[in-house]
Amino acid sequence: MNINLELVKDMCKLSSVCYNNTEKLKNLYNSRPCQKQDQVIYKCKNIPIIKSTKNDCQYFSTLYNNCLIICFRGTESKKDILIDLNIMRTGFKIGDEKNILVHEGFNDQFIQILPSITEDITNYISNKRIVNKKIIFTGHSLGGALATLGSCFFSYKYPQISVNCITFGSPRVGCSNFAYLFDKHCDTSLRYINRNDPVTSFPTAWRYKHVKGCQWIHDHKIKDEILPWRFWRFCKNYILSFIGFGYDASEDHSCSEYLKKLNI
Repeated sequence: MNINLELVKDMCKLSSVCYNNTEKLKNLYNSRPCQKQDQVIYKCKNIPIIKSTKNDCQYFSTLYNNCLIICFRGTESKKDILIDLNIMRTGFKIGDEKNILVHEGFNDQFIQILPSITEDITNYISNKRIVNKKIIFTGHSLGGALATLGSCFFSYKYPQISVNCITFGSPRVGCSNFAYLFDKHCDTSLRYINRNDPVTSFPTAWRYKHVKGCQWIHDHKIKDEILPWRFWRFCKNYILSFIGFGYDASEDHSCSEYLKKLNI
């Protein structure tokens, strides 16, 4: 799928909008939003309806230029934080594949929301009025991790459809076998990292591997690789920040900061 920067910006805006509830989205859709990032919902053919599960996983689906968008909310509640901290690995059930290990917390959330997403995608595929069908999974932070799982699962399940993934500040999701499976089946993957965003460095690279599509935002440029010393510079600055020096690492991770830096 051909993805330009304007489309990426809109996906980042939708990832920001996903932190709202359905009532707020309805109000935004039926009025003129003041915030530019909220105006993206006018490009959607339907009001994004927030769907959630008991374990606090939240997402919405909407049509954008005849493309189905599946957008996940990032880390927000205490439950989300506990899920992020659960870094045990578990088997990812996908076809007949074996030894596909992923983050247990992310996988638990994905399994809870899977039936609802499957229904959304089935309805989209059965829509005969849309000929060239495309799907984009997107999200910020935890939402990016869930988007990565969704992209892998459904690109494997529907090889005849272009399934794409655009994430912002996503942590690592699975082992090297998972990354290989994702890279093989997902059409286009763009994994944005803002400067020294700490979340993208976790969980540890010894047990988890990032998927393809690195887009590192640094020095007002977008690069397709990260300098090898970035992690150590992050550690140094993170420690210095406690004594009033360095930088605020959490700021690099915020969705609003991604929006700002994408206006390159």
